[in-house]
Amino acid sequence: ISWHIPYLGTSNPILFGTLCFFLIHIQPLVAGQQFLSPLEFYNGIQNNTFDVIIDVRTLDEWNQGHIQNATFVDSLSSQSSIPIDIQGCEGACRTIVVYCRSGARAGAAIDLMLSNGFDGTIYNGQGTSQWTSAGYDLVNDDSIDAKCSVGVDTALPCQTIQENMTDTSEENEVTSSAPSFHHPWFFLCYTWVLFMIR
Repeated sequence: ISWHIPYLGTSNPILFGTLCFFLIHIQPLVAGQQFLSPLEFYNGIQNNTFDVIIDVRTLDEWNQGHIQNATFVDSLSSQSSIPIDIQGCEGACRTIVVYCRSGARAGAAIDLMLSNGFDGTIYNGQGTSQWTSAGYDLVNDDSIDAKCSVGVDTALPCQTIQENMTDTSEENEVTSSAPSFHHPWFFLCYTWVLFMIR
């Protein structure tokens, strides 16, 4: 069985494998943002991985339910500067997740943050629609203060955090940079491989 790949003019598995590699590994870098699946997002919350989880929806949306441990920053994607709620979280040692309803406003908010000097690891957590579709619940508790914010007395400066980093954290960072098996292009490529070897 051979499957003709449109526009490539061939069913060469090596060529298609190269395309799959690009879509899984390179395309997210070109887009400039890293996306979390709901499972990765949930596990990160359980493991206390994130310095701040930012909800950039409107107040009405927030009041209808939000992801746990979130800091509410009203319509961040439409603001021209960084609000006090997350000032102090710009450092390279910070790990941040931004989410909205579906991921579009989160993406715009991340662009704003990057243009205002945020140097840490910033994930697009997509939105509450993906979160609830994956079976996770929304909560109705209060917005929490970002633990990296200048307004939090216990916030550690990046330099202190970096000095306390261990080899274990570096190993975890390497592991976390691997492509996720939840990536949509992974399933496309995997399905094609199964089809070809039938």
